[in-house]
Amino acid sequence: MTADAELLKGAVREVARLLQADGAMIYLVDPAGEELRFAHDAGITDRRARRLIRDLSLPIGVGMFGTAVSRKALTVTDDYPADRRFAHSPVADEIVRAAGMRSMAVTPLIASEQVIGAMGAYSTRPAAFSEAQVRLLRALGDHAATAIALRRQAEELRESERRYRFLVDNSPDLIWEVDRDGSFTYLSETARSLIGWAPQDLRGHHFAEIVAPESLPNVLEHWQRSQEQPDQPLQYRLNLLHSDGTHVPMEINALGIVVDGQFAGGHGSIRDIRERVALEEGLRRRTVELSRAVEVQRTLGEIARSIVEVEDWADTLQQVVDASKRLLGSDGAHLTLMDETGHNLIPMVVANDTEPATRAWLHRQRFPMGGGINGLAAATARAAWTDDYLADPRLPHDPDDDSVRRLGLGAVAVAPLFGPGGEVIGTLAITYEQPRAIDPRDVGLLEELAGQGSIAARNARLYEQLRDSERRYRHLVDNSPDLVWSVDAEGRFTYFGDALERMTGFRPEELLGQSFEVISAPQGEEAMREAWRAMQERPDEEQQVRLELPLAGGGTMSAEISMVATVVDGRFAGAHGSVRDIRERERLEKDLRRQAAAIAAGEERANLARELHDSVTQALFSMGLTARALELLLDRDPAGARQKLAELQELQKDALAEMRTLIFELRPQGLETDGLAQALRNHAAAVQGRTGLSVSVEVDSEERLAIDVEEALYRIAQEALHNVVKHANAQSAWITLRRSGRNLKLMIEDDGIGFDPEAVPRGHIGLVGMQQRAERIGAELDIGPRPGGGTRVRARLVLRGGRRPTAAAGPVAVTAE
Repeated sequence: MTADAELLKGAVREVARLLQADGAMIYLVDPAGEELRFAHDAGITDRRARRLIRDLSLPIGVGMFGTAVSRKALTVTDDYPADRRFAHSPVADEIVRAAGMRSMAVTPLIASEQVIGAMGAYSTRPAAFSEAQVRLLRALGDHAATAIALRRQAEELRESERRYRFLVDNSPDLIWEVDRDGSFTYLSETARSLIGWAPQDLRGHHFAEIVAPESLPNVLEHWQRSQEQPDQPLQYRLNLLHSDGTHVPMEINALGIVVDGQFAGGHGSIRDIRERVALEEGLRRRTVELSRAVEVQRTLGEIARSIVEVEDWADTLQQVVDASKRLLGSDGAHLTLMDETGHNLIPMVVANDTEPATRAWLHRQRFPMGGGINGLAAATARAAWTDDYLADPRLPHDPDDDSVRRLGLGAVAVAPLFGPGGEVIGTLAITYEQPRAIDPRDVGLLEELAGQGSIAARNARLYEQLRDSERRYRHLVDNSPDLVWSVDAEGRFTYFGDALERMTGFRPEELLGQSFEVISAPQGEEAMREAWRAMQERPDEEQQVRLELPLAGGGTMSAEISMVATVVDGRFAGAHGSVRDIRERERLEKDLRRQAAAIAAGEERANLARELHDSVTQALFSMGLTARALELLLDRDPAGARQKLAELQELQKDALAEMRTLIFELRPQGLETDGLAQALRNHAAAVQGRTGLSVSVEVDSEERLAIDVEEALYRIAQEALHNVVKHANAQSAWITLRRSGRNLKLMIEDDGIGFDPEAVPRGHIGLVGMQQRAERIGAELDIGPRPGGGTRVRARLVLRGGRRPTAAAGPVAVTAE
């Protein structure tokens, strides 16, 4: 039985006795605070009533007990069954009837202003309780409530102490308490695991006995502060002595104990912070490493920007050397470059804060390949380092060597510099005055810095080569017979070579900033603008234009302009090119054209001879044979003679038609005025009308070409169609002329019997003529079978310029690539 149950049982008996009642009962509020639960009774003898009352739960506000609790007031009734001032419960009413209850008095049990239940007495007589008895009930109820509350508080305190003790004994921290003299009065069991001492071994001992010597002054200072300000909590770190003699880092939390206003000691906790100290130390090292890494990356970034942006390579190499000394914490640093012989390393850059005499001495030195640590790194093409230069057997130790005294050589690390082909071009070295362990990670950083130094050194050489190249280029430009120029994206001149004044009489300052159109006579402006548009659309293609260039003294000069686009970041940014005086070339071209015309005339006469041989001459020969047969048949076979006469007449008509065709083809009608496309249509119509062969012409571009190109292509089509009529036994023929960009293709096909090009007798005049005409204009000629039957003749030509010459622009060559 619990202490509460024993108390309540005694209280209910006393209530029944002192009030001279037939019985008494106590109900307690349930934990939810919504119902009253039966607790104890006295005097109820009826079995049924006892069974019902032990299972009874009353809602707050129902019945005498529920009403007293809800109102927090003593409630009395002289006749319970007849009293309607409160809500009745059917079960409670049944208990009242079974026990014969009439009058009843109930008082709430209130502790600390909280209702914890109700206690009441009943009598089988009506109006059984006097005012004095009611007051006694109230007093008994207050006493019982107080006793219950005190007992519960005591129980909660004991439970709290048990939990506290459990927590203290099982806490990872060491809980302690000392008296006013500083002697331990309590230590938790954690002392065993933290410092190796059993609590009982330390009780009565002064706290200073377990404090490490290095922490004792700080601990005594805090102890004094705790005595002066005992209400102020203290927290600090100290080292405690472990039972094994080691010093253990701890964190202490302390607070003074005050009794009657006087300092009476202290208590608190001690926490093991070994893991935290290790983590903090690791974090500190990591922070240092990260800070160094950030500094390294920042420095490398600055050096990289310097390599790109700064033209003075000496400044960049100085930056590399100074960064090596700073980042690696060395006492000195220097950089060497290989001499032209490849046998010696020459110190070129020394750390800025190097003493002037040492700097001057170092600049006079020459380190041989393979000698010393610089020479060792250069010879092996690998980083080399030593923790103690004087004790390293790999390195020479000449007693007269002044470098040890000058540079204070203790520890040294050297990384080679490499050229674009992997060859060693120098070294980067750091020196320490005292011997020390060289961290391989520091060597890696030195190699990174050497890599930046390599780029800077290579750039230095490239810049020097570039400047030499620029000087040579400038000399070539200024002394070129052509005029070199450049314009921006808007077509304004930004540069002229020195040939401008010599060639045109204009000075550069007169034309710089003006549009390119100022160098073109009016009749050539459209050609210049068209070439400018073509260059913007196809910046990878070179454009050439012939025009009349105005001269400063008046008049014009025939010139050829070659230009190509300037592209920056994938975008059109202007153009550059040259202007060439072609007056002498034009004179030579005129002479050449006259000679070419004479040669062409001779070739046409040869072609005509071939055509006469292949057609008219054979027709005349056939006529002669037919006439001889007619003479033989005239007397013997008049009917046969008449047939031969008819054949002779047909041969005469064919010969006359062939002759007229050859005369017509000496200069194709309309070729010069109407162009190649229309001339092909006219010829196809003529052949179809004369022979009945179906000939179709398909042309996708009416754009004019140079006249010599148009005539050569026309002759090839003419000869191919002639061969179709003469040899192919075809029903249809097709002529196709297509142009795609600079590619031009002429194709003549038929559905005839075809032929084997390999079986054609050598020297066949028609095929030879077509091949010669194709070669004359730079075209490729291909003759072969047509898919599906017949023959295909195909000429392919790549055009340059593509415009028909005009009188203003002069002749434009159309050539094959």
